[in-house]
Amino acid sequence: MISVHLSTFWSDEKDKINACKEFMPLVIPKPDAIKEVKENEEDKESNIDLIFQYYDVCLNDYDAWNEIADFARQNEIYVVIYDHEFYDSKGYWYDEQDEWIEQNNGENKILERLID
Repeated sequence: MISVHLSTFWSDEKDKINACKEFMPLVIPKPDAIKEVKENEEDKESNIDLIFQYYDVCLNDYDAWNEIADFARQNEIYVVIYDHEFYDSKGYWYDEQDEWIEQNNGENKILERLID
């Protein structure tokens, strides 16, 4: 299982959120869940993170990384793809190095709590 975590959107960036929801199924088909998570639930103007969950997909099942990086760069979005089985992650920060950074920082309890 993987989660694709796209962040951060301001509350008024609904067009950018919708563009992500249209784009992701083109590169990794059929997400099992899509979640919008507010940084602060009580603040209606809070930042929003967008998370796509794929229950039967492993980190290397798709070769979509260049397309996702291009989309992230064009739309100024940070991306972290997290493998729930092995705790591996790939991160792309559009305003830093133009490459995917691979890490294994152990279990991500925030993403684990969001699983349906």
